Amino acid sequence: MTENAAIFTNPPVTMAALGALITTAEDGITTYEASAATTKLLLTQRDAGVAAMCAGAMQELSYVDGKAAGNPVIIEQAGMGVRAESAPIGPMPKVQDLKLTISDHTGEMDWMCKPVKGVSVYILQVNRVNPDTESEWKYADSSTKSSGTLKGNAPGKIWVRVAAKGADDQPGAWSDPAEDLVR
Repeated sequence: MTENAAIFTNPPVTMAALGALITTAEDGITTYEASAATTKLLLTQRDAGVAAMCAGAMQELSYVDGKAAGNPVIIEQAGMGVRAESAPIGPMPKVQDLKLTISDHTGEMDWMCKPVKGVSVYILQVNRVNPDTESEWKYADSSTKSSGTLKGNAPGKIWVRVAAKGADDQPGAWSDPAEDLVR
């Protein structure tokens, strides 16, 4: 543009100002790249330190475990906790916080509930008539997760309830019914 000053008589940014902006941008890029390299080095050092600490702790645990030979008194004398005996969880509790939402697909209903400790499967039932009539509840699905999608539902009002089944033969109590509309 300087060579054609007769054409470009009044540019909004002078060549000197543009050169200063370029220098500032290059300085920012250089500073950022140096900072990123420093951060990467610090992250690597942090990860190596944590890994070394974990390895040292495992060696210490193995040492105490070998000396104690399973004796909980010796383990506690080393200032370490003793793992509790595993115990059966027992009957499953009532499923809590069941929620329904309309799915993105016709005839489907998304559901979720609060996870239950020790559950092996969640059993779902649906009711299209009256949630107070026990005989109207029909098996709908089962899931190992505390959320999912019920498929193949006709449009209209639907009630859903969920029970958790664990190691016991019998599932826990049914959740309070949740209702929504299937589209």
